[in-house]
Amino acid sequence: MSKIIKVIYIIFLFVVVFSINNIFGQEDVPEAEKESPNYTATSYYLIEDVWNTNKTDIEPDTLLIDFVFFDPINNGNFMSASLGAFGHNHRILDITPLSLEQNFRNIHYNHFLQNRSNFKIYNTSSPFSRLYFATGIPKLQYFGGTHAQSVKNFNFGVDFQVINSLGTYQRQRVTMGSASTYLKYVTNNKKYGILASFQFNQFTAQENGGIADDSLFTYNEEPFRPGMPININTKAENKYLDNEFALTHYFDFLAKNDSTISKFTFGKIIHNLQISKQKWLYLEEEVDPFQRPVTHTSLDNTYDSTLFRKISNSLEMENKINFRLHKKENFIGLNFGLKNEIYTIGDYFYKSQINSYTPFLKAYTKIADLNISANYHQMFTHNENAKNDLSLKLSYNIKEHLFSFSYNNINAQADLFYFNYHANYNQWDLPAENSSFNSISFSYKNKFFDGGISSQHIANYVYLNHLAQPTVYDENISLLKSWADFSWNYKILHSQTKLSLHTSNADSILMLPTYTVRERFYFVFYMFKKAMLANAGFELSYIPEYYGAYYSPELMDFYLNNEHKIGNFLMLDIFIGFKVKRLNFFAKMSNAPQGILPYNYFGTPHYPLQDRNFSLGFSWRFYD
Repeated sequence: MSKIIKVIYIIFLFVVVFSINNIFGQEDVPEAEKESPNYTATSYYLIEDVWNTNKTDIEPDTLLIDFVFFDPINNGNFMSASLGAFGHNHRILDITPLSLEQNFRNIHYNHFLQNRSNFKIYNTSSPFSRLYFATGIPKLQYFGGTHAQSVKNFNFGVDFQVINSLGTYQRQRVTMGSASTYLKYVTNNKKYGILASFQFNQFTAQENGGIADDSLFTYNEEPFRPGMPININTKAENKYLDNEFALTHYFDFLAKNDSTISKFTFGKIIHNLQISKQKWLYLEEEVDPFQRPVTHTSLDNTYDSTLFRKISNSLEMENKINFRLHKKENFIGLNFGLKNEIYTIGDYFYKSQINSYTPFLKAYTKIADLNISANYHQMFTHNENAKNDLSLKLSYNIKEHLFSFSYNNINAQADLFYFNYHANYNQWDLPAENSSFNSISFSYKNKFFDGGISSQHIANYVYLNHLAQPTVYDENISLLKSWADFSWNYKILHSQTKLSLHTSNADSILMLPTYTVRERFYFVFYMFKKAMLANAGFELSYIPEYYGAYYSPELMDFYLNNEHKIGNFLMLDIFIGFKVKRLNFFAKMSNAPQGILPYNYFGTPHYPLQDRNFSLGFSWRFYD
């Protein structure tokens, strides 16, 4: 291992020295990479916007720097608190707003799964394929790929990924497989379109309860990490399985068989159908009832299974007028519809069904560079309080400056898990009540800056207390958060700084750091007569000291901690990368200064982050 580290250091220093010598000698590297002559432009949009004629297409990540940071939980504005092993549960250090849509529980590994928030539909005139692979020490294999193709009026695609992460400590292994596919068809006259999609996820994570003695890590008394004692010594693991089939189609009475935009769109009917199933399973062998009291079934093992099914149908009518103003396309629209959802929840003791009806109204307009939209949803369920969601969004784009404002008011119920749950170690039956979430946000974006500020007010906030039991916070919470992403470049020098800030009157409940900082500094330059594009740099991140949430393996969730502080540590990753035509390759050393700085890098109390480790990977794109 030490030889590998020395080799990486030497290669990194060589690339940095080479780049510094060429700062003033090289031509500026263009921000948009120059593709080969047979490159065909490819873009994508999210599945939720499939029939939105004014959707924004997104270019796939093709820059050399993007693939180096292949961990999806480290690319947002707000950092995360993880359990150390790649792919395992993690907690985004931000507040997740309420959702009118009923869910059973928060999925703390959702960033690694295929779901509707990242389901991509590709626009490409020729076949587009991409494969990627990353491996590292400790044992990590991360493999995935994409294929999308259009044939006449048909468009179809496939995405998949496989993760096998062993971790450093005993019983940390995570295995995951996920896939999604879609088939889209639109008639020549654009009057009818249909999209069928399917997604599947399977997740298994071993649970060790964290290390038994933190001092063995903080004083580095046990350098052999697999030999460090853990809190759960028997076989314990969480399993998760989900699948979803979705069908959406429309009929447009006034669509035209040409490239022009219809002046009127009255009575465009859109129907959506979703059928999904989620299953959670916690397994633990050789349970000791004297150490961990059980509530049901066998005393020598735990087999907690929970099933959640959902069938959703919605019918929407789109009414829209398009017009030209100052040589720009503009529109004004009013949509309305009705959504019906049937939820089924079941465990060893409890089974129920919820039937909800949600009428909704959407008003929106675009006039020149001004976009305004307003949405209102009112949900009705049997014998429960009515729930509603009102949102207003306004954005103004002048040249390369985008100003945005949003307001959101949600009165809804927290996840069903907080009110009815029955398992071997925990069970509760609590009366359901609504929480409310109010938010006002301002943001600004240009070529070099993307940031904003948000004021949030929460009533009846539901959380897991210090005993990992659901509790309603009986005071109103006020939270002020802000974020900023600064980027700049000079010739071959590039820098990106991400900042986040939280202040609230309920720090002991929310358990968020007051701020976080991440800095990426790197060189991008050509080598070998521009046959190769190379980069080299580092990422530095810092989280101040704060009370990080505890993790409960049997609940697969995080709960209150007001006694054990973590944070106040620096993490430094060093990376190099190369691109030759369509092949991207990188090598990265994470936590490079291990041994120089204190051993205090806990992602979650009792769960240290990885020691110094090395990873490499490649990404290969194909165009036919």
